This record gives sequence, C-alpha cells and structure tokens, in this order.
Amino acid sequence: MSKLKIQSEWSTCRAGGLRGREARESGNDNVNKNPNNSISAKLQSLILSTLFIALVTMFSSTAVNDVLTYQATLSDNLITLAAAVGANAAPAVEERNIALANRVLVAFSAEKSITLAQIVLADGRLFAQYSVDAVPHGDSSGIEQWRDGYSTDGDGRSGRATVHLGFVEVVVPLRIHNHHVGLIVLHSSLSRLYGQLFWQLLLTTFEFAAAIAMSLAVATRLKRRIERPIAELSDGMTRVSRQQDYSLRVNKSDDDEIGVLIDGFNTMLEQIRLRDDRLEQYRIEILRQNEQLQHLATRDSLTGCLNRRAFFNAVGSAFADVKARRRPMAFVMVDIDHFKAVNDSFGHPVGDEVIQAVARTLAQQIRPQDLLCRYGGEEFCVFLPDIDGDQAYTVAERLRASIESNVGRSIRSMQGISVSASLGVALMKADTSSSTMMLIEQADEALYVAKRSGRNRVSVYAQPNIVACAIEHGGADVRTEESAHVNGTQ
Repeated sequence: MSKLKIQSEWSTCRAGGLRGREARESGNDNVNKNPNNSISAKLQSLILSTLFIALVTMFSSTAVNDVLTYQATLSDNLITLAAAVGANAAPAVEERNIALANRVLVAFSAEKSITLAQIVLADGRLFAQYSVDAVPHGDSSGIEQWRDGYSTDGDGRSGRATVHLGFVEVVVPLRIHNHHVGLIVLHSSLSRLYGQLFWQLLLTTFEFAAAIAMSLAVATRLKRRIERPIAELSDGMTRVSRQQDYSLRVNKSDDDEIGVLIDGFNTMLEQIRLRDDRLEQYRIEILRQNEQLQHLATRDSLTGCLNRRAFFNAVGSAFADVKARRRPMAFVMVDIDHFKAVNDSFGHPVGDEVIQAVARTLAQQIRPQDLLCRYGGEEFCVFLPDIDGDQAYTVAERLRASIESNVGRSIRSMQGISVSASLGVALMKADTSSSTMMLIEQADEALYVAKRSGRNRVSVYAQPNIVACAIEHGGADVRTEESAHVNGTQ
C-alpha cells in the first residue's frame, strides 16, 4: 500500500512537472535574475509566515483561553454566591419581608463587579432588587425559560450562567423547605475582565515580537545551510522530470535531514521503476486472463463454437442490423445423423471427436460474418446474414456435403466410420417480419422434416400449413402450385 501511495504521489509530481516543463525552461533566466524567486527568499518568506501564524495562533488561543477561564471561574463563583444569597434571603421571602430582602441584596455593593441582584418570585413578580444603574442593563429573557425548566442537584446551589455582551447573568433557584419559590438573578460586569486581558495580551505581544527578532537571526544562518542540498534535490527532480528516466539519482553531500530526503527520493525513483515494470507485467497477465475468461464465458468447451447465450447476444445485434438495412437472412439447423448409435457403438470419446470434427468442418465452410453455435448435444445452429434463399440453400448443401465427405475420414481413433448430417433452413426476406426465435423454430421444423425424409439432406422451410401433409406422406417431397413447405435434396 505504501508503494502504491509513493507511486501515486510521484506520478502527480511527474504530471505537474511535465505540464510545467515548458514554463520552467522558458523562465529559467527570469528566475535567476529575480531574487524574489530564489530559494533563499522563499525560505525566508516561509519562516516569516510561520512565525506570524504562530504569533496570531498563540495570541488568539491565549486570549480565548483567558476569557473562557475567567468566564467559567466567574460563573461558578457567581452561582455559589447567588446560592448563598438565596439561603440568606429565604426567611425574608417566606415572611414576605421586602425590606429585609433588600438589605440582603445591598450586601452586593461590596462586590464592584455585581451590577444587578434580583429576587423574582415563582409567579414572575419582582420581590426585591439591588442595581448599580438607575435602569438595569441587559435583559432577563432567560428567566421565564429558567422558571419553567430549571434543574437542581437537591441542595439549592445549582444554577445557570449566561454570557451577554458586557456582562454575565446568573440565575439560581430559590428554595424554601425543598419547594421552589423563586429565583435569584445576578448580573456581573465584564469590564474588569477586558481590562486585565488588554494588559496581559499587550505584554504577550511584546514577548512574541522579541521571539520573532531572535528567531529571524537564527533562521538567516540556518537557511543558508539548507539552501544548497535543496537546490541539488531540485535540480535532480528537474532532470528526472525532463528526461522521464527513473534510473537517474540525486547526489547527496551531507547525511543530515536533507540527505535523508534525497535518499528517500532516490528510493522512490527505484520503487517507481520497479512498480512500472510489475504493473506492465500485471497488465499483460490481466489481458491474457480476460481473454481466457471471455472465451470460457462465450465458447463451448468441447468445440470452441459460440455457446447459446453468446450466440443469441451476437445474433441480436446482427439480426437488428440486417433488418434495419432491409436485407434477407437465414438460419440453418444442423443435426448429426444417428449420433446416439455412434455413442452406443464406439463410445462417448469417439462421439466427442465426431462433434468436434463436425464443428471444424462447419467453421471452415462459413463466412467470417456468419455465426456458428453449438445449440445442444449433436445439434448446431448457423446464422447467415445478407443471404437470399438460393444462396442459403447452396451454403447448407455445401455444409452437408463437407460433413459427409470429410468428417468420417478425420476420426483417427475409429477408421472407416461414416458421418452425415441433416440440415433445416429458415429464410427471412427483406420485406417480411420475423423474430430470431421464430426463424430458429422454423429451421428446426425443416430439420425434423429432413430427418423424416431419410436424413443426410437439406430441407427449406416454406409454409406452416404443409407440415402435416409432408409428415403424412412419409417424408416425400411435397409441393403445391403456390409453394412447398419443404424442399428436400439427397
């Protein structure tokens, strides 16, 4: 997996190098003359950018962390303080003593950050209040929601703190004898927080500025040592990109991190070269296996002819093409005569040889555009596009004669065996409409008549209403004035 990743990354770099090769070659002089494009300038810019980003990130994270920490601490302290006030004010609320409750709230004047303290009854009425401002700042829109959905841990100290612009609002339930009777509401100003943060962040800024100045002095010396091996690596990558030669290697001058990087680059080049060789071998092997799978999926294992599924797939497109061009076509069904007797007399191995020999003979006698299929057992089907009736009959007769003449002599394991076949032909003229299965069925019917008529002959399908007549006459050659169902020949 790592090698694949290395190859993928390097392929991307290589593609980018190829796309940019022309631009680099034409702009080499400008790069050398423009100091802003040098490795030194880029490295210095990188260092400055990194320091700036570090400063902003640390400055922001420090500020955010301080604000959140102070807010969390302030919220916890205010909730604890409000719970204590609630405990002190509980008797006053129970006795409905507003003056006593106000005196309890006035105690918040010692805490400069508290700008508002309220006791709100359960029905929403304001019972007592302490406020630094004449008009309380902010809103208490969360009180109604808290009154209907507050939670408690059982001791009356739980509450909710909400941060608003400039202040924090704390709402704590007021309980008497474990019954909810109201709320304690506190507002605390954040002005002191903002003041503390300002001075703290200002000090942090000066500290970071001093760190940047020191880092720049160190970085200036460091970048000079880094530039040379980086330039060597860059030159080596350019050579590889231009020449597309993965046998090239980059020389390293030091055993530092850049030297390790150069070693890694050289190793990657070797891995790419080896991987390219292996991929090419895999590609050739996959193509070979795909061809084998395609052959196994579409061919009959005994004869090498198309199997039925592949035959119908191929005939489907060819059939549609011939019909679209309004050309005639024909199907020929071929059945080996007395094949069961061959198997019974000589054995199945000889029967397999007969089937193979018939298949070879048929394949040798048809055109390249014709399709040959082992339809099943000892039966074959041939599709003949762009052929009329006379031509189809001639082809079928040639196939029959070739089988009779050649197949028996080609069976080496059994000398003197005689092999013949019966053939049925179905035609479709250019101006007629038939389907593939209909024509095959018609060719099969003609084949049946050829067998009933004495075998080793060709029969051509003509009219379906003559079939019974032909069989009834014991397979004789039956004709009418209009047309004949079967035309037979010995």
